[in-house]
Amino acid sequence: MIKLTVLVKRNPTLSIEEFHEEWRAHGRMIADEPVFQRFIRRYEQHHRVPADYRNGDTHDGMAVQWFDSYADFMALLQTPEYMAKMQPDETRILDLSGMVVLFTEEAEVFIR
Repeated sequence: MIKLTVLVKRNPTLSIEEFHEEWRAHGRMIADEPVFQRFIRRYEQHHRVPADYRNGDTHDGMAVQWFDSYADFMALLQTPEYMAKMQPDETRILDLSGMVVLFTEEAEVFIR
């Protein structure tokens, strides 16, 4: 199992409120698409707490997607459904150049 962790940055054409609304809709779309469910084992959105924006307008949240393998992630990117549904949303709601993307292994938990 691998995790794709992304520090998400909103498209600057969207307000903070618009972004979070659109991103939640994006998550629901992913959850409703059977092809995405074949590849993505778990999908989490971590939305930035509104009060935290007083510390600066950096990233707007974090997404975590779980895959069985890196090959499954790459296969997802090749599906017509990704090209037709997920990619246009990403381009519309995200600042792709401002994101941080990291693939990790399972977490090592030190405090429970």
